[in-house]
Amino acid sequence: MPLPTYQELRKRTDAPAGSSWHLFTGQPERGMAEFAGPEQVRRAAACVREGRAISLDYALDAFDPPMAKARGLPVHRITAKHAGARDDVLDNFHLQATTQVDGLRHRRASGHGFYNGVPDEEVAPGSPRLGVQLWAQTPLAGRGLLVDIDGYLRDQGTPLDHTTGPALAPHHLDGRSRLPRTAASNTATSSSFTPVGLAGF
Repeated sequence: MPLPTYQELRKRTDAPAGSSWHLFTGQPERGMAEFAGPEQVRRAAACVREGRAISLDYALDAFDPPMAKARGLPVHRITAKHAGARDDVLDNFHLQATTQVDGLRHRRASGHGFYNGVPDEEVAPGSPRLGVQLWAQTPLAGRGLLVDIDGYLRDQGTPLDHTTGPALAPHHLDGRSRLPRTAASNTATSSSFTPVGLAGF
């Protein structure tokens, strides 16, 4: 059965407009990560050129004070039961305090509830419903796409002010990806843009 288009999803009334609720049958609580199946992972692997791995993580104490007042900085301790071993301990460790991937139970959709209509009482300690572990058990793997919003807005003469806005909207993303390329790969320079489709994200 073909999936609906985004414009069709925008008209839905059985779930949040534009959402992917109830579209997937394999592992439905992974959400749109279900688009990245074995075929997509194989195609992504074929795009590898240099084989370099780049960390996208901030350090656990990168934001001081934390972005949310209710979250403190983790306290790192090293304990030892004997001279031949060390154990690392993090106290006051909030999983959302720095770089993270949120499970679909992190936020409810206003007026609708949790993703796919999962009842509130099932989003509880010890419950697997909508947890981030679903993306660890079947890891997220695929082709990354860098959308350089900051560079795009600077080129437009409207630099992004991270403290006052503007709020980013779909038109900032649609078809505006800055892809650094080289002559050897027959690609564009860092100051040009290549239109891309964001369908499936």
